[in-house]
Amino acid sequence: LAGGGDSIRGALVMALDVAHLEALGLELGGDERSVDAVAEVTRELARSAEPVAARMVICEGARLVAEAPVAALFEPDARAVELVASAAVGADLGNLALPLSNEAAGAARAFVRGDEVLVDHGTASAVDLEFLFAARVETVLWIPIIRDRAAIGLLALGWRQRTSGISLRASAL
Repeated sequence: LAGGGDSIRGALVMALDVAHLEALGLELGGDERSVDAVAEVTRELARSAEPVAARMVICEGARLVAEAPVAALFEPDARAVELVASAAVGADLGNLALPLSNEAAGAARAFVRGDEVLVDHGTASAVDLEFLFAARVETVLWIPIIRDRAAIGLLALGWRQRTSGISLRASAL
């Protein structure tokens, strides 16, 4: 995610890949709000040359498409021992850092294994609870951002209610 415009565009493509949505059977043409959200994110990214602003646009687009009140991006620190909040919409996470050493944490599992992990208060580790409390949400979906078969960051989508499942729209991100 760090770096110039190509990295930012790559992150957006990974987070909001329309072809991936269609492959999962979600027809954007039937959901005008989703099409508008993706279009708005694309326009904002085209106007933004600054990585910090682009990260916020990515979060806002993901939040709108997933219909989640909170979206955040996390990136590994320089030593790759923690995931640090690099942008958030819908919550003030400050410099929240989540250790990768706790394998019970959904965030760490998602990042290390490259799999999406859904966590709520009933299944959360202490690390996940830090995010849930800071974001004031009940449920979080950790989505790894993959480049060249390796996670380079995490997208976190948070909902204020517990959910036993997630919508196809959110899982398609």
